[in-house]
Amino acid sequence: MESNEDHSEFAPLLHWIMEERNKIVYGGSSYKSELRKAHKFLKIFGQLNRAGLVVEIPDEDVDAEEERVRRVLEHRDFDDQHLVAIIRACKCKLVCTKDERAHPYIKKPALYKKSTDRPKIYSGKKSAGILKKSNIAPCCC
Repeated sequence: MESNEDHSEFAPLLHWIMEERNKIVYGGSSYKSELRKAHKFLKIFGQLNRAGLVVEIPDEDVDAEEERVRRVLEHRDFDDQHLVAIIRACKCKLVCTKDERAHPYIKKPALYKKSTDRPKIYSGKKSAGILKKSNIAPCCC
């Protein structure tokens, strides 16, 4: 991972997860399909899983949320409904993505019941201030 061009940008997040024993959440058919294509992330994801730092949200819960999200917002520039579905399914408070095109859609108020349900977005070390215990999803405690 240190050879990855983005290592310095995401090192604070990796440290927060590994050293402070925080967790990653995932689930849903779409997300798992994308994960299988992202070979560079599979190794680190596997290591985190073996270390007990991954929480799997039931696919049926995430898939149902993804369908709800698609009914609320369908836009040609938004192809990350699965991320919003994971956020909604487990009340995730923090999402990590470099895809700046997705940011406004992930934060869209219409996709969440309350403004406090919208996640914060980690997109690099400038976002490190959001890596705190108050942003841990209930399923990760």
